[in-house]
Amino acid sequence: MRRFDPADQRSIGKAGSFTLMPASEALLDEETVKRFRARYREQFGANATGDPLYQAISDGRRLAGMEHWLPLLEEKLATLSEHLGEDDVISSPDAGGKRAANVGVGGRSRRRHPSSNPVPRSAHANTAVASERRAGSM
Repeated sequence: MRRFDPADQRSIGKAGSFTLMPASEALLDEETVKRFRARYREQFGANATGDPLYQAISDGRRLAGMEHWLPLLEEKLATLSEHLGEDDVISSPDAGGKRAANVGVGGRSRRRHPSSNPVPRSAHANTAVASERRAGSM
């Protein structure tokens, strides 16, 4: 295992060891815990405070799956698009080719079974338009 310089990605020597820390979207500072406790009681009632999740977060301890409760922890949640500027572009190495075709197949399958498709039809990618845009940008 080697260390590297993040600026130029060049190796700068061997690493004898490293520490891998768990990552989480939820920060458990005093304000977050207070917000969670109030919203949890509001949502589930005062009698629900015996729940292991409620107890763990109240004590400032992490519990597996607690990220599912981000709306109770955070002041406001934001989507990726809210962080992007008007001219920002998102792309992938595949640029929609095979993935768009697979989504199209899955989309047709889901449209046959409306109960399993919570996404409105208008939100599905139009692969023909995407292909035309790709062809025009080359």
